[in-house]
Amino acid sequence: MKNPEKPVISDTTLHPPSEAGIVARLCAPAAEFYSVECVGVVDSTNTIAKRMAAEGCAAGKVIVADGQTAGRGRLGRAFHSPRGTGLYLSVVLRPQDELAKPEFITTAAAVAVCRAIESTAATRPAIKWVNDVLIGDRKVCGILTEGSASRAGGLDFAVLGIGINLVWPKGGFPADIAGTAGALFKGEVPPADLPDRVAAAVLSNFAKLYVLPSADPSEIVRLYKSYCTTPGKHITVICGSSRRPALALGLDDSLHLLVRYDDGEEEALAFGEISIRPDDKQTDTESK
Repeated sequence: MKNPEKPVISDTTLHPPSEAGIVARLCAPAAEFYSVECVGVVDSTNTIAKRMAAEGCAAGKVIVADGQTAGRGRLGRAFHSPRGTGLYLSVVLRPQDELAKPEFITTAAAVAVCRAIESTAATRPAIKWVNDVLIGDRKVCGILTEGSASRAGGLDFAVLGIGINLVWPKGGFPADIAGTAGALFKGEVPPADLPDRVAAAVLSNFAKLYVLPSADPSEIVRLYKSYCTTPGKHITVICGSSRRPALALGLDDSLHLLVRYDDGEEEALAFGEISIRPDDKQTDTESK
């Protein structure tokens, strides 16, 4: 289902996220892992979480904001984070073993967000490789994972940042993203405690996929493939100033995107930026 070109903007005011409201809704094992702190409006939840991680805080620290004044996306881009319309959270992780690979953090988070949207907004989202979550052809969530390397060459810590547009902001989105951004609710009246519900659902699903002893990388791969709609689409692979048209063939078990360029060359993309070409009725989006 696509969001309309001129959505009806709801006057609903969401309650700010609350620690008690989020913790009460977490699944039992997740509640033992997470330590949730709600901070109102801040510059960036990732900035706060990275500072706390560097100072030695335990894994599972969660910073949740009602708005951000300097939210960041990939490649240093700004992430629109107005107060009262979205959910902005960051989680401190200290990964080990196979799941320490940064790509598993990001892909597990994308799946967790999709499952949370299904349970709280009753709609089926999709993933645009690597980590944009869409409803229809509009981006409703961005994900940014940042980390610090240990002296041994692994990850000392990682910070997972997630930003979700819950409702359309009054006056709409800024002009530069007005044609691509969307929200979970676009005219319907959502529950006022939606931030708590969505935060708890995201954190619980992420714990099951990535944190708890039962977490299985193969399950992340299976679920990610089920949500990702990029395979089969005509895309443009963007690398610096280079733009190469290609066909997205599929995903391998490391969730690399397999592509065939127009000249016949094939490549497995481990990371990078792509846009869906206009002939597939999609538009560029960029991740938080």
